[in-house]
Amino acid sequence: MSSAGVLRLSIKVPDRGNAYSNNEFVFDNDPFLTREKRVVMENRGGSGILQLTETDHLQIAEHNIILGLNIPNYPREPARE
Repeated sequence: MSSAGVLRLSIKVPDRGNAYSNNEFVFDNDPFLTREKRVVMENRGGSGILQLTETDHLQIAEHNIILGLNIPNYPREPARE
């Protein structure tokens, strides 16, 4: 998918093993974000689709990350030393 705006991040939770990547963040109004692309997104850590709001000429996107959601082999318990 070509896209004008894509954000990526890696998450490392203390005592939960290795860092993992979530979905790329994409913008809901991106013309390259097709219905087909929306359907196949893995929703790693939650939906990666961001909706923008504007406040005082500032565009804002909020996103909640659900730690471990749809992450294969994500440890549910803290790592033991």
